[in-house]
Amino acid sequence: MASSRKKASTKPELPEDKSRYIKRSEALALVAQGGWTRDPENDMSYVRDAYVSDRGELLFLNVHGRSILHESRKAHMEHMEAFAKLPPPTHILEGLLPQGPHFIESVPALVDELAVHLKLPRESLDGSFESMHVVDAALKKIRPRRRVLEIPNFFACLVAYIGEVMRKESGGHWMLEEVAGGIYEPYIDIDLRRGLYLNPFLEPYKTIYEGRGGGLVGVVAGLLMAKGFGDKSG
Repeated sequence: MASSRKKASTKPELPEDKSRYIKRSEALALVAQGGWTRDPENDMSYVRDAYVSDRGELLFLNVHGRSILHESRKAHMEHMEAFAKLPPPTHILEGLLPQGPHFIESVPALVDELAVHLKLPRESLDGSFESMHVVDAALKKIRPRRRVLEIPNFFACLVAYIGEVMRKESGGHWMLEEVAGGIYEPYIDIDLRRGLYLNPFLEPYKTIYEGRGGGLVGVVAGLLMAKGFGDKSG
């Protein structure tokens, strides 16, 4: 199976950004103690609220999952500025699928989270091919489109859902392939012995990164038709 790995590059060392994950209940308790003010620059609507303490700490109070407490807002901002200047990653999934070897078991929760990112009713994401039109319509409201690759877990949620649509349409099943650097590539295995599998991340990544027209529904349709799963052009 062809890997999506890019040519390796040497990255400069980033400024240290000490942070730790804490439970959402702990984060709420910290804010309730007082001494915290909102930090609009680091807010992400429907994903997290950001707060700065009178000691200079930075708290990301995430809507879902654990929150993140940074030791210093200044250090975090310096870290992000340096990160933005780094060369492209050696693999397109670097930093985008943090679930790693646990991606497949995380798929149901990621689909739930996608509904939040796209501000859609959860029942609209039923795994059908037709639901990709709903996903595309919601994605059109996100500008610039590359924000999907910047918001934590957003792209992972899309990969999970696109894979679920492919899995239901093809009758295949999820599989993971570990590549160099501890990165795991997810695929939908139809019949791997005959080289039949679907890639739920590569073409969607290109479409989002390059700002291609046509949306993801066309990408999914093309990939399914290429493997013989009906005419999805209607």
